[in-house]
Amino acid sequence: EAEERAPNADEREAILGFPRGHTRLVEGGEERFAEGQRLKLVGNSFSVQVVAHLLAPLAEHAKEGRPWELRALREDAMLLRMDRIIGGEDDEDENENDEDWEVIWAEED
Repeated sequence: EAEERAPNADEREAILGFPRGHTRLVEGGEERFAEGQRLKLVGNSFSVQVVAHLLAPLAEHAKEGRPWELRALREDAMLLRMDRIIGGEDDEDENENDEDWEVIWAEED
């Protein structure tokens, strides 16, 4: 009769879609993380397949070049909208682009 056991770090990595040994770090011929530490690392991760599935609609939306639409989740919520990305070395004055920002307030009843 076979005995049940918990999956080890390599098996858990494979279950979550990572390559086996993904959390194994070898320095100077010694493993840097103990098995328990590797199990914690894997336990604090997300399934690659699930994240890919959740992000697929966002990727399709971005490929089509459609702008993101912001919606208030509550009636009293405030939204910030930026029509274009600003920043980096090209922007000499950060405040000169303030007109690109719009604050949208929900109407109070």
